[in-house]
Amino acid sequence: MTNNISLDLLTLLVLRANNALTGDDLVAWALRALEAGTESPNLITLAGLPTRSCRADAEPYFERALQELKIAVPSTELLLRQYVVSVAEQIIDERIEVRLALEEIHRYVINPLNHPEDLSGWCYLWEGNSPDLSYPPPSQSSIAKLAKEHAVRYLSQVKQHNDE
Repeated sequence: MTNNISLDLLTLLVLRANNALTGDDLVAWALRALEAGTESPNLITLAGLPTRSCRADAEPYFERALQELKIAVPSTELLLRQYVVSVAEQIIDERIEVRLALEEIHRYVINPLNHPEDLSGWCYLWEGNSPDLSYPPPSQSSIAKLAKEHAVRYLSQVKQHNDE
């Protein structure tokens, strides 16, 4: 994971990068963080905000909590790419339904990054094609298998790139 960012926080930051974050998301995250044993003054304040808090009210406490917890938020592109890694790991471990995983990768990463070439296999899978556009197009029932295989290849490529 990027720095010391949990999957829960990574997902929250990806929502924020896509302007899909709500005040309730921030408050719920703070509550989960406290339940997990993480603590800071602004995290406690954030967790204590009322239900249906607006993002503008909650976000300053969130930002200060990140500072207090010494969590450095990476650049948007790095954050979104780390999210693909996380979702790929979930596909392999079968912790996420493949159609949902492909939708999230496409909506929260590929579109905002303007369809980068190195993520095109994910886009093709989302469209119902094979990751390399081989023909004939796969059946819907084989998309899950192809997505899992693609996730393994993708993680291998990311690891190789990071080792260089």
